[in-house]
Amino acid sequence: MNKILPKRGAKPTVMFVFGSRPECIKLAPVYQCLTGDQSFVVRVCHTGQHQTLIDPMLSYFGINVDYNLHIMNPGKSLLSHTTEAITGLEPILLMEAPDLVIVQGDTLSAFAGALASFLSRIPVAHVEAGLRSRDMSRPFPEEGLRRLVGPLTAMHFAPTSRARENLIRENVPSDHVLVTGNTVVDALMNVLSNEEEVLDPVVGGALKTSTKVIAGEFHRRENWGRNMRSILMGIRDVLCVHKEALLVLSVHPNPEVSSVVSDVLGHQSNALLLQPQPFQRWVNVMKRANVLITDSGGMQEEGTTIGVPVILTRTETERPEAVRSGAVVLAGVRRSEVRSALLTQLSRPTNPRPQLTFGDGKASQRIAHAIRACFGLEAGWPDEFSLPAQSERST
Repeated sequence: MNKILPKRGAKPTVMFVFGSRPECIKLAPVYQCLTGDQSFVVRVCHTGQHQTLIDPMLSYFGINVDYNLHIMNPGKSLLSHTTEAITGLEPILLMEAPDLVIVQGDTLSAFAGALASFLSRIPVAHVEAGLRSRDMSRPFPEEGLRRLVGPLTAMHFAPTSRARENLIRENVPSDHVLVTGNTVVDALMNVLSNEEEVLDPVVGGALKTSTKVIAGEFHRRENWGRNMRSILMGIRDVLCVHKEALLVLSVHPNPEVSSVVSDVLGHQSNALLLQPQPFQRWVNVMKRANVLITDSGGMQEEGTTIGVPVILTRTETERPEAVRSGAVVLAGVRRSEVRSALLTQLSRPTNPRPQLTFGDGKASQRIAHAIRACFGLEAGWPDEFSLPAQSERST
C-alpha cells in the first residue's frame, strides 16, 4: 500500500462514515484502536439511516459522533438516500479535509462515503472488502454497492483469503489488499469475555423454560413480500410441531418486515417477538440458542464464531467459507425448505463448535497497524490473518 502524506499538522485526520447498526458494530473496534493510540485526529460522520437502532451501539462502544446527516425519511427511495448522503458529506469533507476516510461493508453509506471521498481526492479504506455473491440481485443492493466501492478504494481490508482472491480477480493490486479477519469477531469476543451476561428480563425468563431455542433475524430487501412470508410460515410450521421450542426473533422496524412478522407469528404462543436488542444482549441470546435462522450476513459470521449452527434463508451467500465449514446451511426461501432445514437441525444434539473461520479477534489491530504504517507511524506491515485448517472442511 502506498504511503499517505498528511495534508497538515503532525497528526493525520481519519474520518469514519457509517449509517447502520452493523456498520457501527464492525467499525467500533477499529475506532477504539485508532482513538486509543492518540496518533490520529478521529472524526465520525453518521449518515443517520438507523438512528434508533444505532444509538445504543454508539453508547456501548463509546463512539462520539461529530456529524449526523439525518438522511432517513420513510418512503424515500434508495437513490434519494444516496444522493442526500453524498450531498451532506461534501461540506464536511471540505471543512475537515481528512487524510483518510474509512467505510465498512456494502451499505448506501459506505458507497456514498467512498464516492464523495474519491471525488474529493481523499483516500478511502474499505473494511470488509472483497465479499461477493456473484449475483447483482442477491443481496440487493448490497452486492452492487460493494462492487462499486472497490474501484474507489485505496486500502482494501479483506476479512478472508477468499475475499482477497475476489479482489485480485478484479485487478486490485495485491499490495493494496490486507487479509485481516472480520472486525465483527473482535466486537463479539469483547462481549463474550465480559463475565456479566446481560439479558432482557423477559427474554432471560423465557430462555430458562425452553429446551430448544431458535434465534432469528431477517431484513434483506430481496426477501420482502412473498419470500418473507414463506420463510416465516416455514418457521411457524416447526413451532406448531415443536411446542417445547421457543423462537426469539429480533424484528426489524421496517414495516416491510414487521408487518409480515406480526401477521404470521403475532399469535404464536412460543414466538417471542422483540425490538432489535443491544448487541451485547443479542450475543447472549445467540449463544444460548440451539440454532440461528436468518438472512443476515453478520449472523453467519457471529454464529460460526460462537459455534451455533446457522440456517440461512437465502439462495446464495457472499460468505461461502461458512457453508464450506459446515457452520451454515443454505436453506433457500421456500416454506418447505425452511421447515425441513429447521426440523433437521432441531433433531440433532446440541454440540457447539466455535470456529475461527472469520477471524481471531485481532482484525482491528491489523487494520490500525496498516493505517499507521501508511502514514509512516509504524515500521513494517502486520501479519495477515490465516484461516485455521480445522475451520474449513474439504468439499
